[in-house]
Amino acid sequence: MGTFPRPTAVYPAGGQLGQEVEVTFLGDASGPFKQKFKLPGEERELFEVEPSAGGQVAPSGNRFRLFPHGNNLEVEPNDEIAKATPAELPKAFNGIIEKKGDIDYFKFAAKKGQVFDIECYARRLRSGLDPVMNLYKADGGGIAGSDDSRGPDSFFRVTIPADGDYMLRVTDHLGRGGKDFVYRVEMTPPKPRLTTSIPRFSRYGQYRQWIVVARGNRFATMVNFGRSNFGGDLVLEPKDFPKGITIHAESLKNGRGTLPVVFEAAADAPVAGTLSQLTGRHSDVKQAISGGYRNNGIFTMGGPGQSVYWSVDVNRVPVCVVDEVPFKLSIVQPKVPIVRNGSMQLKIVAEKKKGWDEAISIQFPFRPPGIGAASSVSIPKGKNEVNYPLSANGGAGIGAWKVYALGSANAGGTAWVSSQLATLDVASQFVTVSLQRAATEQGKATEVVGKVNLASEFPGQAKVELLGLPNEATTVVKMITKDTKEIVFPVKTTKNTRAGTHKSLFCRVTIMRDGEPILHSNVGGTQLQVDKPLPPKKNEPPKPKPKAVAKKAPPKPMPKKVVRLTRLQKLRLEAKKKREAAAAGGSK
Repeated sequence: MGTFPRPTAVYPAGGQLGQEVEVTFLGDASGPFKQKFKLPGEERELFEVEPSAGGQVAPSGNRFRLFPHGNNLEVEPNDEIAKATPAELPKAFNGIIEKKGDIDYFKFAAKKGQVFDIECYARRLRSGLDPVMNLYKADGGGIAGSDDSRGPDSFFRVTIPADGDYMLRVTDHLGRGGKDFVYRVEMTPPKPRLTTSIPRFSRYGQYRQWIVVARGNRFATMVNFGRSNFGGDLVLEPKDFPKGITIHAESLKNGRGTLPVVFEAAADAPVAGTLSQLTGRHSDVKQAISGGYRNNGIFTMGGPGQSVYWSVDVNRVPVCVVDEVPFKLSIVQPKVPIVRNGSMQLKIVAEKKKGWDEAISIQFPFRPPGIGAASSVSIPKGKNEVNYPLSANGGAGIGAWKVYALGSANAGGTAWVSSQLATLDVASQFVTVSLQRAATEQGKATEVVGKVNLASEFPGQAKVELLGLPNEATTVVKMITKDTKEIVFPVKTTKNTRAGTHKSLFCRVTIMRDGEPILHSNVGGTQLQVDKPLPPKKNEPPKPKPKAVAKKAPPKPMPKKVVRLTRLQKLRLEAKKKREAAAAGGSK
């Protein structure tokens, strides 16, 4: 409450960078009033002009667009194509949907092949307008349109089909209007855009959206790159960092959006802090594409639905060097890869200062595509290492990926440190097994046969386990080499083995190389059919005891040829036996 000005809109809602502009504030209880402003010379994501009248200043500003070019202002009446306001590009179009059913038309000239991003700003400037925007040829033929591409605001990209005049139409989605229903349309050729940011780790705050490095230690975070209208590799080029900090990061490959970055402070780095630029650029300096840090700091929230009442966009990240903390972390570099559909135990080692022995919570924040990990593990008191379980799905991204571990512990407050950047090599499976289906009866034995498919050679022998068997069905561990073509698992069942189709059988292969396991968690699956034995035939006389015959000298053994029935052959044989049993039972 007060006598200060409180306008609801400003018109025009934007101006040219570095120029003086006169605007009209609308919606104030005392009526419209004009004011002049000298605009900054550099672009800002969010800018506001502060209304003042009668020696008093409004408690908050009105949002205002900064643009490299001047303004086209609508001239009423312009609610028909024939009365469209003439406009020049690249100036912005400005207007007000003043009454119910109002429509604004602008007329401009363009050439064939020109590409424009046509962006309408209304709700983003806190206008009450819900804009709908359409582009027409001079004869009224439609070309493109948009309603809510930017939330309630409108946006579309268009390629001009021919030289000539074109009409831009703006109105309200529900046909409403008002004296402060201000809008602004900017038409610009698509241009490369690049921003960097740190992910939000706290739902309602900026916790860990900072870089705090202890002297002689490391800290790490993920840096997100947002890009549009260009491709290629990117590199991180931070600026204005405190002295003594070294940055470890690789280039970000085309198509990727997140980069793991480790910050390391020298043991003698001065304790200091700065607001630093986290700048990214195209890896090819000739492209001249770069961008800086963007973050929206949320300060006040409330109902309904945790609405944001007050937030600020910032373009700097706080970076500090702090005093030494009593622990360090490192990853023991794996000598072997993790393979698709495989797993790995990644060893994390802590170096604890003498006299300090708190538990350390460990996270694995950056996970390459297809790599899964527990949310956290702990190095307990009295220990200095832990294995972090990792798994890879069948589509895990093949290649060498930089990863890190991040740890926190109580050291007079929560202290954060990271490991070095280690390399996690993700590879295809060395071997797969094509298992055939198998069938048996309760209490009988069978075989599960598999064809071994070698993709990459490996040294020595590999252990192969058949897992997923039903209760009281057992088999043995088999060993294979790079020359093995077929593997046979003898499977024994008991009368208690559950009858039915068991579809969860699969092979696990463990290959040892350089003293470390390459665990193939699932290299091929199949199913086992366990049937109940056929019931005995009714009234079947007991089989006569065999007559004693003189023993003959056994013939010279012939070499046995192992003939394994296929699953289809076994099913046919079982069906034949069942038909014979049914026929025998029916004849009694």
